[in-house]
Order: sequence, then structure tokens, then C-alpha cells
Amino acid sequence: QFEPIAPLNESINDNLSHPHAGSRFPNGSFGYIADPRALKRTINSQGNISQNYFDRITRVSARYRIGSLYGDTILTPDHVCNLAPGRSFEGESGFKLLSEKVSVSNQVKDSPRILCMMYTYRKMRDLARLQALTWGHECDGFLAFSTETIPELGILEILHAGEESYQNMWQKVRSIWAYVHDHYLNDFDYFHLGGDDLYLVVENMRRFLKKIDTENKEKQEALFLGSWAKFSGKAFPRFVAGAPGYTLNRKALDIFASKALHTCATTFKVSHEDRMISGCLW
Repeated sequence: QFEPIAPLNESINDNLSHPHAGSRFPNGSFGYIADPRALKRTINSQGNISQNYFDRITRVSARYRIGSLYGDTILTPDHVCNLAPGRSFEGESGFKLLSEKVSVSNQVKDSPRILCMMYTYRKMRDLARLQALTWGHECDGFLAFSTETIPELGILEILHAGEESYQNMWQKVRSIWAYVHDHYLNDFDYFHLGGDDLYLVVENMRRFLKKIDTENKEKQEALFLGSWAKFSGKAFPRFVAGAPGYTLNRKALDIFASKALHTCATTFKVSHEDRMISGCLW
């Protein structure tokens, strides 16, 4: 069921209304515009440390490590790194998938520019940080939309209507896409958004998007890309699943932000943002 959000009565950035309220600086002042390439600069400034994976995740921006929750457990590297392959959260089948089924593409030249994004919140900061340092820096730009702002990691607080909760994810995602459209529309060719529990093989995504982009060069169609999912409900018989994330090209983002964002399900309070954006784009 769809629960409407309560009317917003807080004072926000220069009287801008949601979903265009924007972001805040680390000191809490309004009007922050994040640099999607700040993460790359942070890593490049570390010299040889950034070349070794384990050095990178343990030492780069280490002062921001707070531990991430998994249920009631605070995750540490011990939960994964000190266990035999297939004996941690990935399980035996997950390890087989990673080691036998997944192959990584060679470097792709002249690929489209990709802005990789995730939605998260402060308690999952370590997870966002690890994603940034593991694969996020391989994208052309990286942003993690959270409840706090840490410029050097591409993490920023995003203001949205309603409370910060999983059940209000649609409003948070509406504000994310509005923010990206307002500030980065012409800086990137494709925009990928997912949660803080995904992993992107960026090299493979580059190869895929270059192929798609070449095929779409003449038609110049709006593209909404992802993994199809089926749902028993009549309102959303098929939609692009949010778990692995979904990708919009520049034209699709412009259409959604310029039209559907302000007319489609604007007051709904729901968790299934993937079904909502699928319905709004179609």
C-alpha cells in the first residue's frame, strides 16, 4: 500500500522544495555540490598505498572507519578475510560464482563516462567506504548519498522529504536523481544507482555500455538498463530490479527529472523505489 508522506514544514536550502533541496556541507550549511571525482584524487594522492588492495582499504581515509552493521553484528575484515573461501557470508555457492562464473573484461578504450552512485546512511559508512575504495574509484565519478558528508570519499548528505528510513526509500531516490540532474547531467553519459550492498565489476560495465552506446548512436533513444524482475502485483508486472542497481543514459535521466519526477507518485512513502522508477519511466 502507498502511504503519503506528511507535508514538509522544515526550512531548507534557500527555500528550494523537495526533491531539489540538495545537500549540506560537513558543517551543516546548505548548498553543498559534491565533486564526483574527489574519490579518485583521494586515492591517487596516496601514492604506492593505493596500488595494494589491502593497504588501500585499511589505510586510505582510515579515520572514518566506524564499523558496519550486519543485523546486530558490527562487521570487521575478520568476518571475511580470516575465513576460508566459501566459509564467510558469500557461502560455497557464492564463492563458486565469483571464482568460476565471473570473468573480468580487459580495459576498454573510449568507453562512455559513468557516474556510479549508491544510497546509504551513516551507520553503514564503512560499507560505503569499502565500496568506494574497492570498485567505486574505477568509475569516472562516484557518489554515495548518505546522512552525512565526507567530501574526500564522495559521500554526501542528501535532503529529502519524510524521515530517513527504508520505508521511505522512494523519496530519497527522487532527491538523488533530482540532485544528479541539477549538477551532473552533462558531465557523464550513463548514471548507475544501487544500494550499499552491491558490487560492480566496472570493467565489464564499461564494455557493455560501450556496445549499447554504439548501437544507440543513430537512434539516440532514452535507455533504462538493468535486470528484469517479475512481480505478482498488477501495478508492476515487470520492473528493473534495484538490488544490482539500474542505469540511465543522459536522455533517460533528463526525461525522468524534467517530467516524471514532478508528476509521478510524488508523495508516496514506499520502500520499493525500483518498481516506482520503472513505472514512472514507462
